[in-house]
Amino acid sequence: MVVHKPDGWTFVYHISIDGAPPVLLGDLSPAKQEWAKRELSNRLARASGLEPTKENLRKTEALKKKWMEEEAGCKDKLYPPQERKLEKIKKYWKLILTLEPVREIYGEQMLTEKDISIDHFVPWSYVAHDEMWNLNPTTKRINSSKSNNLPDWKTYFDRLAKQEYQSYQLLWKYDAVHREFEKCAKEHINNEEFVTAYTEKGLILHNSPKN
Repeated sequence: MVVHKPDGWTFVYHISIDGAPPVLLGDLSPAKQEWAKRELSNRLARASGLEPTKENLRKTEALKKKWMEEEAGCKDKLYPPQERKLEKIKKYWKLILTLEPVREIYGEQMLTEKDISIDHFVPWSYVAHDEMWNLNPTTKRINSSKSNNLPDWKTYFDRLAKQEYQSYQLLWKYDAVHREFEKCAKEHINNEEFVTAYTEKGLILHNSPKN
């Protein structure tokens, strides 16, 4: 049975066919709505002795993957992973420190290899991820005192951007920095737009702030 309301598919129920589990969904997301309609169509076709087209099966699977990814993202916010692995990022910035001085953005102190800690500019408790755009080097004391506080955007964002730009310049100047960056990118860059922005030299230089 399918119940249709003016605002779209909000409830789908289909009795199990040939031992397959029933579809029972409420208040569906757009991707889940479309998946439910295609899944129901596929099951009805099989019940009639017909096989769904390969294209329909492909689209059904793609929609299923999409809504599962959406729900997984919500799960990460409700039950965020407890382990944060930032050693590659720390190693990346330590290498940069051997090439030129770096100031942390909150107190503008000069960083050293012995006193460096990786901070989440937007606190991890807000975003529950370790994307590279949000990670910056600071001192251990400052990182500890900052805790889960949101930094003042007007005060600190320009400093964050300049610090990032400093690393971009070295990224394309030194092969060793580029190699360490690529190691970080595998774990800490997951958005396709950021991958493009980080890895295409012309785009990075074009979009980065100038001193």
